[in-house]
Amino acid sequence: MLQVATISDLNVALELGEMTDSVQVTAQAPLLESASSTLGEVVNSRTTEALPLNGRNVLQLVALTPGISTTRSYRTATTGGGNIAAVGFSANGGRNVANEVFLDGSSQIVMGFNQPAYVPSPDALQEFKVQTNALSAEYGRTGGAVINMVHRSGTKEFHGVLYEFLRNDIFDSNGFFNNRNGREKAPFRYNQFGFTLGGPLSRSRETTFFFLNYEAIRQIQPGETTLTVPTAKMKEGDFSEIAGTIYDPATIDSAGRRQPFANNRIPSTRFDPVGVQILSYYPLPNKPAVSNNYFTQAGSRTTSNNVSARIDRRVSSRQNFFGRFSWNDLDTDTANVFGNLASPDEGFNGVRNRSATLDDTALVAGWVLHGNYGYAYHANPRDTDSQGFNLTSLGLPADFKAAAQFPIFPRVEPAGFAALGPNPGWIIGNKFETHTWSADASRLLGTHTIKFGGAYRLNRVSNFRPNAPAGLFTFDEGWTRETFNGRTGGHAIASMLLGLPAGGRIQQEPVLGLQVV
Repeated sequence: MLQVATISDLNVALELGEMTDSVQVTAQAPLLESASSTLGEVVNSRTTEALPLNGRNVLQLVALTPGISTTRSYRTATTGGGNIAAVGFSANGGRNVANEVFLDGSSQIVMGFNQPAYVPSPDALQEFKVQTNALSAEYGRTGGAVINMVHRSGTKEFHGVLYEFLRNDIFDSNGFFNNRNGREKAPFRYNQFGFTLGGPLSRSRETTFFFLNYEAIRQIQPGETTLTVPTAKMKEGDFSEIAGTIYDPATIDSAGRRQPFANNRIPSTRFDPVGVQILSYYPLPNKPAVSNNYFTQAGSRTTSNNVSARIDRRVSSRQNFFGRFSWNDLDTDTANVFGNLASPDEGFNGVRNRSATLDDTALVAGWVLHGNYGYAYHANPRDTDSQGFNLTSLGLPADFKAAAQFPIFPRVEPAGFAALGPNPGWIIGNKFETHTWSADASRLLGTHTIKFGGAYRLNRVSNFRPNAPAGLFTFDEGWTRETFNGRTGGHAIASMLLGLPAGGRIQQEPVLGLQVV
């Protein structure tokens, strides 16, 4: 059996024989590879099924090849085979972004990450080969290893697989510290399930075949987070719970010193309406303290769907054609620790991967002609639950609302306390795509093989990553200290109540496009 990306010499002698002659086929491993100087390792479907593979990302198995070292812990591999951040590796000490990955003869590498956009699930993969040295001219673009993956095809008979991997907190014991603190187990659900189905599409079972693969992930990931939030008294301007003194920035003497508020209380007449509205989005503490006083077990939810289909057509005894289309959608809803739209860093994180290949091979007048088209696409849409938020509801002016690039809750960062609003750079709309066209012709002339061809690759990038599209405000102790640059007294929440931020900005960013041939 000839494996992927393998060149082998088969010396067959044809002699006249009698009707009583028999043919015996024997096979043995060659002692010396004489047909190619390329070094590599083939990993077949039996290996992927036999070895433990947490997350079922087959590119974890590249580490079986000598000279390969992984550069990521694969902690993100459990979120699906199509996750672009889960496949980093280095070949022979090279950079982890210098490798090439092919699926059915077409490149899966996209710019930006320089990683494969799509990786099939183990049940959809026939085999792959890792080549690490002395690569042939057709792989001249890369400076690292080359991985050639082959998608499974249908056969003359119908075959299918149905599977389910399950983890659930009902099978787990509670943690030691949870028991000690009287806390229940955080909910955890992990279901990874799918099926494969392949077989003939024609009545003759000789010309057309199909293979379909579906894999899904449904996960609820627990989280345990301790944060610091303002107390009920702080929201009312009463800072008697803290040891430091709150100073009035409106009172200052000739030496630059301010006078303290009476009883460490800020009169309600001095409250800034914007600051009051922002503070209303903080939940009350659920632990008795002025710091580390809010505990939550809010977790994240992940949904992934990975679909891949391939159709093979035997046009004639001298021509074979196949087409494949694959897509992977992964959506993660991050933990909403405050249970409202102003919760810090909450939102939606999406991954969109697409891959397609058309391939044709024909035998014409002793020449093997081969053509291939491939498409790879990766996008990372991210959004926040506060999309559509009316900034004027906080008391901000209409001009500020008009200047915002997105109608979302602004980012608010008081020193020493949990932030409010999405991360300033959370919302992105990055898109990466690669088109590849290749054609080659090869022929055997005696003991020599002649092969020539060409390849054309088109890379496109659309980069959109705004920073503080609805504003970023920071608060510290500076305005409520005894002196602005001193170290005596002051409190970030007091500065917020007075409407005195330490800094702020609002930015609008354009969409940047790049095309490379």
